[in-house]
Amino acid sequence: MGVQYGAMGLSVANPAKDKLVGLLPKKLESDGLYVGQVTVMGSVKATAFDPGNASRGRAT
Repeated sequence: MGVQYGAMGLSVANPAKDKLVGLLPKKLESDGLYVGQVTVMGSVKATAFDPGNASRGRAT
């Protein structure tokens, strides 16, 4: 998928981000900080990855 959209860097960066999100809670919990991750399963309207129909067929 990353190659299809010309986003090879994004394809490589996501596993590194996932690893960081897994490690940070252990490091920061003693400071009372929480770490989370939000995954968007689809296109985000008005971005370079929007095919033009991101909101078609969904309630707005």
